[in-house]
Amino acid sequence: MSAIRGKYAPVRRALGLGAAQGGTHHWWTAKLTAIALIPLGLWLVASVIHLAALDRAGVLEWLRQPAHGAGLILFLLFGFHHSAAGLQTIMEDYLPTHAQKLAGILVSTLLHLAGAAFGVYAVIVAALRVV
Repeated sequence: MSAIRGKYAPVRRALGLGAAQGGTHHWWTAKLTAIALIPLGLWLVASVIHLAALDRAGVLEWLRQPAHGAGLILFLLFGFHHSAAGLQTIMEDYLPTHAQKLAGILVSTLLHLAGAAFGVYAVIVAALRVV
C-alpha cells in the first residue's frame, strides 16, 4: 500500500494535494492578499498622515469620497482575510489534536468575520453620517 502512495506522491504534490490537501490554496491566498495589502497599506499610511491635520468633519468628508471609503473597506477585507488564513495555517501546524485545530480555526474564523463585518459597517455608517 505504501508503494502505491509513493508512486502517486509527485502527482499529488503537483496538483496541490499533499498531506494537507489544500496547502497550495492557502499559500496562494496568503501571497495574493499580502500583495494587495502593500499598495493599500501605503495608501492608508499616507491617508492617516493627511488626516492627522483634519478635524472630525474633515475626516468624515474625506471618508464620504467613494474611492476612500472603498479603499478602506478593501484594506479591512484583505487584512482580515490575510490574518485569518495565516492564523489558520499556524493552528493547523502547531495545535496537537484535531479537536483543538477545529475549535481554534472555528473561533478564529468567527472572530475574523465579526471584525471584518464590524469594520465595514463602521466605515459605511461613518461615510453616511450627517455631521
